[in-house]
This record gives sequence, C-alpha cells and structure tokens, in this order.
Amino acid sequence: GHLSNFGETITLSDSNAQLVDTLTYTGSPSDNQLNLVISEIMYHPTTPDAEYLELTNISDTLTLDLANVTFTGGISFTFPSGSTLAPGARTLVILNQSVFESIHGGGHPISGIFSSGRLSNEGEQIKLEDADGSTIRQFTYETALPWPTPPAGGNYSLVLLNPASNPDHSLPHNWRPSISENGTPGTSSPVTTFIGNADEDLDSDGLSALVEYALGTADNVFNPSPLTISNGTLSFPRNLAADDVEIIVETSTDLITWNANTSLTDQVHNNNGTLTEHWVLPDESKLFARIQIDLIP
Repeated sequence: GHLSNFGETITLSDSNAQLVDTLTYTGSPSDNQLNLVISEIMYHPTTPDAEYLELTNISDTLTLDLANVTFTGGISFTFPSGSTLAPGARTLVILNQSVFESIHGGGHPISGIFSSGRLSNEGEQIKLEDADGSTIRQFTYETALPWPTPPAGGNYSLVLLNPASNPDHSLPHNWRPSISENGTPGTSSPVTTFIGNADEDLDSDGLSALVEYALGTADNVFNPSPLTISNGTLSFPRNLAADDVEIIVETSTDLITWNANTSLTDQVHNNNGTLTEHWVLPDESKLFARIQIDLIP
C-alpha cells in the first residue's frame, strides 16, 4: 500500500490488537488525484476488441499533466511524455484502434492502446497511478448487483454519474449503464436536467412531473400504473438520463413508519433510454410499498 496523499489516520496496535498510538496527518493530493476521473468503462462490447476506458479532467481551469500516469491494474498503459488533458476534456485508452474506429468512427481523443491486458467481463480491479507512483484511482468494478448489470451479451458501458462531483468510484450507486449501445467514448453521456414545476400533473394521471421524469414516462400521456407488484416484487422503469434524481424504495406495514428494507434483484435494459428495476419486498401479511424521488442538489 501507500500512505495516502489525501491524508489519513495511521494506527499502531500491539500483538493483542490493543491500541498503542494513532497519528492523523493532513495530505497534499496532486492535481491529477483531485481532478482526474475514470468516467466510462467499456468492458464487455459485442465486438471483443472494442474495449476502452475514458478519463475526464473535471477541473474548470487546470490542464493536467498526464506524462507517465500509468494504469497498473486491469490493463497496462503509460501516458507518453508530453501528454496533457485540458480543463473539461476527455481522453481514451483503447484495446484496438481499427476495431474501435469501425464502430465509433474516427476523430476520437485517443491517447493510446493498451500495452497489455484487457478488461474482464467478470469484473476486476482498476488502478491508475500518478507519475510518482501514488494512487489516483483504485477500485473494483463488478458485474453483479448492486453494480449495474449489462444485458446478456453486454455492449453497454459503465458510466460514472455526475463526474464533476468527483464521486467515489468504488461505490456501485455512482455508476449506471450507458443509455445506448456501444457507449459514448470521448463525449459526455446524454443526460438531462429536470426543469419546471415538480408537482405539476399535466395529464391528470396522479403522477407528478418529477415522478414521470424520473421514471422515463411523459407527463402529457395518461399512464397511471408504471409501478407494478407481482409475487412480492415491485417493478418500475428508471430514466437512465436522469442523473439528477435519486429513487428510494420504501415499505410499511402501517402507513406510518417507512423503511428502506427492500433489495434490488434485477435490472433489465429496455433499449429505449430506460431500464426496469425489480425489487423484492419483505414477506409480510400486509405491506405497503412506495418510491421516494428526490432531486439531487
């Protein structure tokens, strides 16, 4: 391991696991550690050699020096001398350029080709190191819930939610599948922002505009039942482009106390900008279920 450039607490214990001493120090992270994110991972394309990783500079003002920044986990690749990444810009590291361009066309911001390795279809650890060997990103993506699960055969990338907020890459709820097949290498994912009156109900179907937006339905089309319950499972669609909302499933036995005690068991990509989620509900003789939808500040 490394001493963290972000600062941390070091603990010293004796052979009986009794605390001897602790020391907390303040770190000094580099510009790359603060501003370089892995914003998209295509690990299971239909065409196997079309794998890629996308990196984004989330700074509004700093140009990042990528010279000798190295992938040491998952794949091997070192950015060559002189490599930089402008504020807000994206760059790609890919497995095979001719295959990549046969799918995505030319003109993409490609920094280079994997030196060795390829991205596992079963999930694996990705590690990105700075030129001095300190860790920029280290996390393990997985291919089973609670991580986003791709359709059979793959061909959808993992997309980092709200990369400008520098989210924790190791948390599955900070990722979603790409909206369209093949992903969006080198460009931002087509996300939307809710505007208007959240409580408005133009089609009088009992669902507010915010609810319809989060579920990927239309507030001018009467659709009173996008949520269904069958055999103890609650199912509903989710708008993949609505990165600015959070959906929480809750249950109650008395309509007074509500608990988030359900579990996500399946996700089905609908190939229309939405996916359908299936949540198993607690086994109770009487149970109410609801979803809570909040705008993320």
